Amino acid sequence: MKLTAMKKTTLLLGILILMTVYLSGCSSSEQGKGQASGSNNTVKIHLASQPTYFQTYVAEKLGYFKDEGLDVEISTFNYGPPIIEGMTADNLDVGFMGDMPVYAGIANGLDIKVIGSAGSSSDNQGIAVRDAANIHQLSDLKGKKIAVPFGSNAQPFLYLLLAKGGLTEKDVEIVNLSPADGVSSLIAGDIDADVIWEPNLSQAAENGNGVSILQRGKGIKLFVSPIVARNEFIKDHPEETAKLLRALQRATEWIKENPDEAIEIVHEATEASKPGLKILLDVGDLNVTLTQDKIDALDKGAKDSYKYGLLKKDIDITKYVDTSLL
Repeated sequence: MKLTAMKKTTLLLGILILMTVYLSGCSSSEQGKGQASGSNNTVKIHLASQPTYFQTYVAEKLGYFKDEGLDVEISTFNYGPPIIEGMTADNLDVGFMGDMPVYAGIANGLDIKVIGSAGSSSDNQGIAVRDAANIHQLSDLKGKKIAVPFGSNAQPFLYLLLAKGGLTEKDVEIVNLSPADGVSSLIAGDIDADVIWEPNLSQAAENGNGVSILQRGKGIKLFVSPIVARNEFIKDHPEETAKLLRALQRATEWIKENPDEAIEIVHEATEASKPGLKILLDVGDLNVTLTQDKIDALDKGAKDSYKYGLLKKDIDITKYVDTSLL
């Protein structure tokens, strides 16, 4: 059957309309996928922090992430091992934590890189003791019940403390408690000592608690808290990762000039103890840059952790350090 010119025109118009509708639907679908991770196709960065790390909360409060065009979602954890679990499950992209969880993650095959330093200090960790336990020097820990968060960087520190007192883990009873549970158990008298970090350390030793700080880390260990990121995320988003570090360093510079305001911001965000936060600023280096002394300290920490049997294999942490984004 022959089609008239008008029928041909009508048919072609119908086909064009159908194609337009179809392509429009495809375009809307693809646009929706692009916006799933953030508006205007902005990559959402899932960042895990802890109350000890000022830069994340200050950068968020002052809008430094937004200034860099970043969409950063901050989740707060009390210590590092749960952050490693989140990164293993690809639920977190960047994490702030102590060295031991990083070593453990790498030893277990987690593909991460150390891209910066969240902080470094010799005095941000220590051992708090119950006054009634009559512990006046490290050797007095013999036979005592000591709490430490397993898998945290306080755990190898405990072994260093024991060694300095002429003791080993066989001379004491070691129990696994989170920072918060350790403080409450120490004050309640359920344990004799607790190896923790600020601001929990100062919180435990507040007036009226019957607790004192026996020893800090000075002369024993330089604690470096790495900023780590999943290697896949770095490869996919190198520019965003670099911008994140730039925003964090900008926050560091602001904190140096405005310590009291910074303490208020972090206290408001995390409810961390103000005296403890002040001590962190007094004793810590918040610069994001990974200097050689920090890398050396991380390397020594990995070797110590393996030496005391806290890692199942020896790792060369320097192979997992990436300073190219700083």
